[in-house]
Amino acid sequence: MTDLIKNIIPNLPLWTIALIAFVFYAIIALILKYFILRFIGHLVNKSKNSIDDNIFDLIENPIVETILIIGLIHATSILNYNPKFENYSIKIFLTLLLLIWTTLIYKICNLTIRYIIKFSTNHSIINNDNQPLIINLIKVLLLIISLVLMLSTWELDLTPLLASAGILSVIIGFAAKDTIANFLGGISVIIDKPYRIGDWIELDQNDRGEVVDIGLRSTRIKTRDDVLISIPNSIISNAKIINESFPYHNYRLRIPISVHFNADLELVEKELTLLAENNDKVLNDPFPRVRFREFGTSTINCELLCWTNHPADRGLIIHLLLKEIYLKFNELGIDFPYQQLDVKIKNKENF
Repeated sequence: MTDLIKNIIPNLPLWTIALIAFVFYAIIALILKYFILRFIGHLVNKSKNSIDDNIFDLIENPIVETILIIGLIHATSILNYNPKFENYSIKIFLTLLLLIWTTLIYKICNLTIRYIIKFSTNHSIINNDNQPLIINLIKVLLLIISLVLMLSTWELDLTPLLASAGILSVIIGFAAKDTIANFLGGISVIIDKPYRIGDWIELDQNDRGEVVDIGLRSTRIKTRDDVLISIPNSIISNAKIINESFPYHNYRLRIPISVHFNADLELVEKELTLLAENNDKVLNDPFPRVRFREFGTSTINCELLCWTNHPADRGLIIHLLLKEIYLKFNELGIDFPYQQLDVKIKNKENF
């Protein structure tokens, strides 16, 4: 382009040629923005999906900015003012290009993930619960790649840096092994999906509550005492997890009851079923049922089985049913057996 301008208008100063070259790139950018890209935008808007419209809106300005920066690089090379000045100027422009396109890629990835989550289910690998983790991983990955490319652009020797990073990674590995274990445990939780936000879980038959947050380092559950427990993901990934909300949202209650051997079992079964059926928090589908389990030492042991919509109601339902069962059985004369010890004292004369 420089030779063409010199042939058309000879004896022009270099700064004038550089300005003409930059104006040429600016004209190309304007034509691209207001004619070509606008025409392509009309075609994209005719599609049924909205994601391509959003992606096109994101890439429109970076394309124009890229052409203008290329024009600045070309104009700087034409000036030939100072090799050192030219070298640093081009590196600055390339760094700016790197930042523009890194930001664009991050926005496109973020938009794509949100679009996938919009049409995904809770059982998909990418869902609303693990969205922050995936976005943060992409952000870290892009940051590392951009940093490496930026160092290469500025012609910095990466060998000492990589060697130092290797030693530093070993030191950090020992110092932050728990943090790394929690981070990997968080990734394991995201991939395996043993629970989701809103599920009621029980860990190793100990801590029980509702999952309120799944983070990179820990999972937070809120107990029935309204106490927030933060459990490291490294512990959760190796724990026995009982998910009371999955795969079905209904939760089954087992209420053990013992009656005397002389009790009318048909009456016991009928009354227990009616009491559960008349409770507002107990579901009628599946229907409540009674199962006799075993003969005890002096009792017949049975279980009242019923279902509720939410595991959080377990304690309240058991509380209400036990009160109603006690009152009803007393009213019907159904005895609750209790352990009894008979002591007989023999007369010494009988020895």
